[in-house]
Amino acid sequence: MSLRLLPLLVTASILVPMGSNIVFAQQEPPPPPTENNQAPPPPNGNPEPPWVKDLNLSDQQKEQIKTIHNQEIQETESLREQLTAAEQQLRSLFGSDASTAELQQQHHQIQKLQQKLDDRHFETILAERQILTPEQRAQLANLKPPQQRP
Repeated sequence: MSLRLLPLLVTASILVPMGSNIVFAQQEPPPPPTENNQAPPPPNGNPEPPWVKDLNLSDQQKEQIKTIHNQEIQETESLREQLTAAEQQLRSLFGSDASTAELQQQHHQIQKLQQKLDDRHFETILAERQILTPEQRAQLANLKPPQQRP
């Protein structure tokens, strides 16, 4: 292999795994909260998880799940903003004379924020699960998982 290609390969091996993070960071931010201080609806426009319609939930269960879902949206808004800023900072560092250690530190910060978001989402799933009957839980387990969560 030519030594001329080595810097290109090193750069590509670093940038390719970041591609999905960079694309996420370039998406438009969610709209601001509505007048009554409720969180905006999720990107799919539905204020409740997509599986709600498939489980024959009572009106009380639907309302409880909707509340939990909206609470997650509100509580993760700041984390999502921090993640976007951290990803933009990493892109900026790549274009600068930043050291490898600085890049690694920023990447680690992004991973921590992503983990916090994942943990919060899991807590929401657990809270929603508590509302379901054993039969509904079994039915939910048999539903096809969504391709991508909001």
